[in-house]
Amino acid sequence: MFSLVAIDGSSARLDGTLDLAAMKEAKPLLSNACATGVRRFDLSGLELIDTAGVQLLHWLKTYQSKDLRLVGAPKGVQRTFALIGLETMVSP
Repeated sequence: MFSLVAIDGSSARLDGTLDLAAMKEAKPLLSNACATGVRRFDLSGLELIDTAGVQLLHWLKTYQSKDLRLVGAPKGVQRTFALIGLETMVSP
């Protein structure tokens, strides 16, 4: 299960699993968060991310919020970004 928890007006934490099964729910949720001023996603609550999740975050950063920061990624999440060559997109 995936959820987005507001931290403050410009930050939110992603919790649960951001995978292909979560895309129908996650894409509008994250897109809306960016549109309303969120510029920092804390990934520390993610238990799992797959390539669909990474692709969604890459799309958001590229097309919706170029100044979006992805921080607090657990080791497993960092490893997924690294496997696809996008390790510089996320900070530990």
